[in-house]
Amino acid sequence: MLLNTPRTITLFEHQECTYKDLEDRKCGFQKDHQIILKRLYGDKKPKIFHFLDGALKATNLIGIVRIGDFSIEILPKIDITGKADAKDAESVYSARTNLLFLLRYAFDLKPYENDIAAMHKKPADWFEILTFLYAKNLQEALKRGIFRNYITHEENLGVLKGKWLISQHLNINPFQKHRFYVQYDEFSPDNLLNQVLKFATIQIRCQSMDASNRQQLAILSDWMDEVILPPALNNAVLEQIIFTRLNERFRPLFNMAKLFLENQAIETQAGATNAFAYTFDMNKLFEKFIAKFIQEHRGRILGGTGYELCDILEKARGSHKYLAKDDKGKDIFRLEPDIIFKNKDGTVPLIIDTKYKILNDKERKKGIKEEDMYQAAVYAQIYKCQRVVLIYPQVNNITPIQKNFKLNVLDAEVEVRTVNLSIDLPKEVLKIINELNRIIVGRKSHNNGINV
Repeated sequence: MLLNTPRTITLFEHQECTYKDLEDRKCGFQKDHQIILKRLYGDKKPKIFHFLDGALKATNLIGIVRIGDFSIEILPKIDITGKADAKDAESVYSARTNLLFLLRYAFDLKPYENDIAAMHKKPADWFEILTFLYAKNLQEALKRGIFRNYITHEENLGVLKGKWLISQHLNINPFQKHRFYVQYDEFSPDNLLNQVLKFATIQIRCQSMDASNRQQLAILSDWMDEVILPPALNNAVLEQIIFTRLNERFRPLFNMAKLFLENQAIETQAGATNAFAYTFDMNKLFEKFIAKFIQEHRGRILGGTGYELCDILEKARGSHKYLAKDDKGKDIFRLEPDIIFKNKDGTVPLIIDTKYKILNDKERKKGIKEEDMYQAAVYAQIYKCQRVVLIYPQVNNITPIQKNFKLNVLDAEVEVRTVNLSIDLPKEVLKIINELNRIIVGRKSHNNGINV
C-alpha cells in the first residue's frame, strides 16, 4: 500500500492507511508521531488528515508533513498508471513529475526536466525536488547579477550627501555644524524583491532535509549578504512588488518564493520535536494550471475562432459582478468565475470554471454535484453568458466525460468536460493542447510543432 524512502512515507490524496501500516514500513514512524500528528493537525483547518479509529486518511490537500526527521508526502492522483498506488515506483514517480509540471505552468517556473530526473534517483520527496529547482533558478539568476534599484534614504550624516533638507536639519541639528540631514538615492540590492527571495531561501533551508539542498541554499543566502531580512512577510507585502523590464527575469523566482511562503511552510513546536506542514489545495492548482496553459498556448488552442481575440481574465479580474444587494443597495456576494472570455464590447461569450473533483462515468449525473451546476447557472445569468464549461480532471482510469445540460430557465448551456491528467504530461503537451482545443472550440487542432 505504501512506498517508503528513508524516513518518508508516501500517500495519495484521500488514501487511508492504518497506524500499524506506518509502523511496519520501518520509516521511523512511532507512537509519539501519531500523538503529535493528532495534536497539531486534528483541529487544523483546512484539514490535512482525517483521524480515524486506528488509521490516518489524507484529504485533498497535497504536500509534506514533517515531524522531526520523519515525513509524510501526499501526492495527487495524477499518475500515469491511473492506480494511485503508493507502493508502485512508477505511480509515485509519475505523480511527482506531473505535479511539478502543473506547478511549472501555474507559477511560470522554468522547466528543468533533466534535473528533475536526476533528483528522482535520490530518496527525495517532491518538496525537495521543488527546493532543488528553486535553488537552481536562484543560482543562475544571481550569477547574472543581483537586482538593484535606487532607494531613497533620509539620514543625519557627518558629510553632505545628496539633497540637504534644510528644514529638517534645523529641527534636528540646530547646534551641530558637523551634521547634515540629507536625502540621497542609493543603487542598492536591499529592495523588497530581494528581501522576499532571501527570506524564502532561509525559510526553505530550515525545512529541507536534503544535505545538498541545504548547502546550496546557505551559499545563496551568503550571496545576498547586502540584503537585510524583513522581520516577517505577509500577502500585503508580497503584493507591493512591481515587475518591470529591469526585474522581469526574477518573476519566476518570486513566484516560487511566493509558492513556498503562501502555502504555509510553517514550523511549529510539539514538545521537543520540530514539526511543519507545507500543503496546498489541488483545486487552486488545477484552476491556475488550466488558465495559464490556455494563455501560454492560446494561439494553438483558440486560433481562428474569435476566442483568441477575447481578453482572458482569471478570477474575473476587472470584471467582477455580484449576486445581490443588501438593504442599503450595496453589492454583496461577489462572483469569481475561474476564467472569463470577454469581448471588446464587454460581452462574455464563454466562462470556464474548473473543479478538481473525481467524476464517476458510471453514474447518471456522472458524479457532478448539484452545487456546481447551480453555480454555473448563476454565472450564466449574471454575466449573460450562453456557454459555461465546467472542466474536471480525468484520473483513475475513468473514461472521458462530455455531457451537455440545457438550462431550463435561461437560454444557456452548461458543458461538462474532463482533461486527462493521467498521462506523461511533460511529454504530452500537444495532447493537452488538442484536448483543450476540442473542449473550448469543438474541433481538432493541427499537429503543429510547439515550444513547451
